[in-house]
Amino acid sequence: MILVTDFDGTLVADKWPEIGEADCDLIWAFVEAQKAGHKVILNTCRQGEQLEKAVRFLKFYGLTFDGVNENILEEKQGLKDCRKIFGDFYYDDRSFNWDRDQAIWHVKRIACQDQ
Repeated sequence: MILVTDFDGTLVADKWPEIGEADCDLIWAFVEAQKAGHKVILNTCRQGEQLEKAVRFLKFYGLTFDGVNENILEEKQGLKDCRKIFGDFYYDDRSFNWDRDQAIWHVKRIACQDQ
């Protein structure tokens, strides 16, 4: 599966333009999902140096990404420069009915279902 996550307000507390406190439980749930073979894409409005800082920050916690603000299946799906990021599940504090605890539970469930 492909999991797409936001940064500010989701993986970290929303302190834009600074980086807020890490949500370690959610970050580590994504790390476990990757270990189980799932793909994780970071989809954020951050750009340039602010984006690089965010990626480095999460790498410190062991979370790297299969894609950053880009699709990872474009060639297979015949998409060229598509602005919408494809994923099976999306995690974003600005989504309808966002619930952090539900997100952690869901990602952990995905990580464990294939084991």
